[in-house]
Amino acid sequence: MEDATDIVLNVGTDNPAGCSVSFKLILPDGTEKAIFPYEPITLEKTTGELTFSARLTTENKNLSPTIDGDIYVSVGKVLSESTYISRAFPLSGGTLNVYLECLEVGDKKVKVYCQVGAEWVEMVRQGEGTPTGDGFVEYQFTKTGLSQDSTRIKIVLEADGTERTAARNLRAVVV
Repeated sequence: MEDATDIVLNVGTDNPAGCSVSFKLILPDGTEKAIFPYEPITLEKTTGELTFSARLTTENKNLSPTIDGDIYVSVGKVLSESTYISRAFPLSGGTLNVYLECLEVGDKKVKVYCQVGAEWVEMVRQGEGTPTGDGFVEYQFTKTGLSQDSTRIKIVLEADGTERTAARNLRAVVV
């Protein structure tokens, strides 16, 4: 495994009354983390072998918890960026304003582009933005001087293993 940033343990358990199953993830550096079935955990970029252990406990000598069938581990890797591209929409004016709520972490940013002909042109961020809650800030991005019939919007979210940007509530207004 190389540069993993997300791990999900996919396993079913049967826990009669007084019984439990707990799982532990042991990272290549020896660090131990509790891990719960079907709940993703985020890691700093991790390379090497992962070890998992299960502990089955009971308070009743006649009952025992069980692990159902196979155990699968899903490993994810956050890339350096994610891209969203909208469908084409008509332009009835020369200025495009895009409003977007962004969560930017560290030096990772959200960038917005519009398509001009075959090229993607970065739109200009206007002002400092307005906080909307949960760490998100609404920004306006603008591109003037457009004379084509239609365009598309591209949103690029920068990220690495520990810093991930996010965006929500996309709106575009042509004036």
